[in-house]
Amino acid sequence: MNRKILAALLMMPLLPAAAAQAAPTLARATAAAVAVRVAEGMGSVQGTPAVSEGTLASAESAVMGVDAMPPGPAAAGLTGTAPADVVVMHGRFTDHGAEVPRGVAAPTGTVLELAVDASGRVVARHLADPFAPTAAAKAARTRRRARAAQTSTWPCGDEKEHLEHCYAVAIWEMPRTTEKIRGSEAQIETTEMFVPEPAQVSFVDNEEWLSFPERINANGPWWIEAGQTAGGFQPDPSRQMVWFWAYNNASGYHEGNPGWPEEGWVFHTYSMQSQLNGSWCVTVDGGSAGCVGGLLNYAKDAEVGGEYATPWQPANNMYDQVNYTSAGGAVKTWPRAEWFNSKTTCTEGFSRESPPHYYAGNVRTWVPC
Repeated sequence: MNRKILAALLMMPLLPAAAAQAAPTLARATAAAVAVRVAEGMGSVQGTPAVSEGTLASAESAVMGVDAMPPGPAAAGLTGTAPADVVVMHGRFTDHGAEVPRGVAAPTGTVLELAVDASGRVVARHLADPFAPTAAAKAARTRRRARAAQTSTWPCGDEKEHLEHCYAVAIWEMPRTTEKIRGSEAQIETTEMFVPEPAQVSFVDNEEWLSFPERINANGPWWIEAGQTAGGFQPDPSRQMVWFWAYNNASGYHEGNPGWPEEGWVFHTYSMQSQLNGSWCVTVDGGSAGCVGGLLNYAKDAEVGGEYATPWQPANNMYDQVNYTSAGGAVKTWPRAEWFNSKTTCTEGFSRESPPHYYAGNVRTWVPC
């Protein structure tokens, strides 16, 4: 199929928010069956799932662990009264479909919590009580980050679809300096995003990350991220780009992915700002997606770019302009960056200005090269 056709199909809209809110709630047994199917893709379920009914807002809020849920992005459906269920399961799980920073292994946990909307879509997930990593995973988390994906080639996975992740990113690390970040804002335009042979865990992301290397759990360092994705846990994963945000802290891994579409060929703004009390607030195009506590006041590691977890080579093309909020509150461009790309991904400088100014963190990334 022509790639232009694929890119056009990618941007096809979902149902409007009003239609989504009119859908009836899932029966408890149906919600449990959806959740068990997802959970079995991550590991083994022990015992009977616990299901509680609520609204999309309350389910998303509970699973994401947010300490504030103000009005969300336009038409996002996050804070409406649409019905949704929260399903809690126990067992031993590894989320290979999780969006994570470069060099971080897939999150694990013995408690899996899913928010399931009325259409049967998983809109949020949480892995609690991470278990001790294997020797290989532990080594991946502690080795030098600059070498994290040097040997990655397509396909980024094995015959069991335990996907490795490839990256094309700009990185600004400052763990050994007095520099620190109070907030980050990335403006991202995607003109192509396609996930071949989509599976539950396969995805392509264009996003920004902030990490807190001073704090770790069994899943690795604490971090928070936001951006746009196509693939895993969506009803039509090969054709839809949506926004998401995620984080890892002492309570485990959390991801909110409401399935609301992001338009291509347009710059969307993703912002993550510290409230200087351990809470960080995420906005998408100026609308709040929620605030979460339990993090540090300042980040010491920033990244922007693309993340790829697919068994076959995907298609993607993104443009990113990034700023940061300094400890003193000033908004600035990155002073420096290291560019990193896996062997089969590409990265180059980018500027929205005329004449161009190629600031360190502003990049275009794409696949295939």
